[in-house]
Amino acid sequence: WLTIPFPEKMVPYLLPFVMSLRYGTAMVTSYAWIKRQVRDDFWAVIGSALYTFSGFQACNIVFQHFHDATAFFPLYLLTFDEIVQKRKPAGFTFMTALMAIINYYFFFGQVIFMVLYYLVRYFPVRGCRKALPEVLYIILNGAAGILLASFFLVQSISGVSGNSRLDNYINGYD
Repeated sequence: WLTIPFPEKMVPYLLPFVMSLRYGTAMVTSYAWIKRQVRDDFWAVIGSALYTFSGFQACNIVFQHFHDATAFFPLYLLTFDEIVQKRKPAGFTFMTALMAIINYYFFFGQVIFMVLYYLVRYFPVRGCRKALPEVLYIILNGAAGILLASFFLVQSISGVSGNSRLDNYINGYD
């Protein structure tokens, strides 16, 4: 989106700046989430550096759109913690919509991660009785976020479903 105002022949020269912006965003957002999980800010800096410069990020330089999903995922975790701990749904609903729009393929994995995150972090403390209404509340707000993103998701589905490469399988080296 940031390269749209520029002519197409300038885009290769803009990519280093866009990638730097993505790495910077990942560093700041991961620091914001990790800072709430640790006592010392030093460890938040170390954790955000490890997250930002992980092997996954370094290997996926060709697929730049992967970095968008990982750059904003810590904010998604942050808003998830907010909805569980403080019952503030607006941020979570908005981030659900944003994450679905940014990369719908990764969004599915992020939702699975959120389920596992809730089961490991919150479920043992809350128990079944308190967890059920809370989970329904989270699902309702997540569904509202998906509805917000539905305009973009419907267009993505229609674009992908018409792709002829979907039914072609690669066998061996062909």
